[in-house]
Amino acid sequence: MPITLPSSFLTEIEKPHGTQPLIWLVELEVARPAGSGAVSTPGLILRLCNHPTASTWPASAPSATVWSPFSFTFSPIEQNGEGDLPQVELSIDNSTKVLMRYMHAGAGLEGNYCKIYLVPAGGLGIAYPNHEYQLWEMQIATAYANDEAISFRLERANFFARQSPQDRYVAGRCRWAFGSAECGYVINAAAAYTTCPKTLTGCVARGLDHETRGLPVLHPQRFGGFPGIPRQR
Repeated sequence: MPITLPSSFLTEIEKPHGTQPLIWLVELEVARPAGSGAVSTPGLILRLCNHPTASTWPASAPSATVWSPFSFTFSPIEQNGEGDLPQVELSIDNSTKVLMRYMHAGAGLEGNYCKIYLVPAGGLGIAYPNHEYQLWEMQIATAYANDEAISFRLERANFFARQSPQDRYVAGRCRWAFGSAECGYVINAAAAYTTCPKTLTGCVARGLDHETRGLPVLHPQRFGGFPGIPRQR
């Protein structure tokens, strides 16, 4: 059975001479973030659209996201009788070999996440958080590449493997990966620390190290815990 779209999406589709088509956006994880503990490298996300020009969406979001025009196709997204989403075949142009180094480095990207958005062209300018879209969260099961295209077989993501709730609030432990952009601690040859206990005391010590090295003192202001959370009685 086909996916049921909101009535606002169907209004433009059903016009005999519609001028605001629906736009597909694909968000593909091509490199996973490094594990916690040592220096963390943020994951690399590729964002593609089938729009002729680069698009920024959602509009006015806290962190603007740019979607780049690229050639891709995928099989129809349909539900079965039980409401489950079967496999989807995503094919991305490989004439420029842009993704090949990530394919080799990431074991074919198997297990990486892929999000598919459907957005009305007229809704690109609707400001966050009132923007309109349909979202399918998938995971790469297998991948195959030739000189023309890279084909991904997508399956419904395993939500039991995800952290739930996504955000957790802990009083005494920092949630940031040490050395990440959120942490801000500069790790180089002059750094006094290469690991972090993720405590407020440890964060203060790393702020003092920044001061000693003549760097901006970001800690403990960057501490990723929530010391104000009261203890349960």
